[in-house]
Amino acid sequence: MSDRFRLSGRAATDLLDLNDFVADVTGSETAAAAVVNAFYDRLDRVVASGGGDEYAPDPRYEGTEVRQALFSTKSGRTHRFLYEVVGGEVVVLYVRSASQDLLH
Repeated sequence: MSDRFRLSGRAATDLLDLNDFVADVTGSETAAAAVVNAFYDRLDRVVASGGGDEYAPDPRYEGTEVRQALFSTKSGRTHRFLYEVVGGEVVVLYVRSASQDLLH
């Protein structure tokens, strides 16, 4: 995995929360680990591409350089993270599952 990224404090907490959420909903630590692995796989592709995803359609970030990346597991559930590129480093700001968005 590349060292050209970092997780914000919020993103690190979000990723832990997503892991716990998936484990609770599915009853499977394996499913939770699959989501976390899918996140890091997608993050590696973002880093490798230099962060060329679309701008985030999120009113909190309107008019900024914040981008979104979608990732999913074999189950087909889609999740997303928001990031910005600062000095060549991908900074992940937020990680969320579509199901979690209903809760927060």
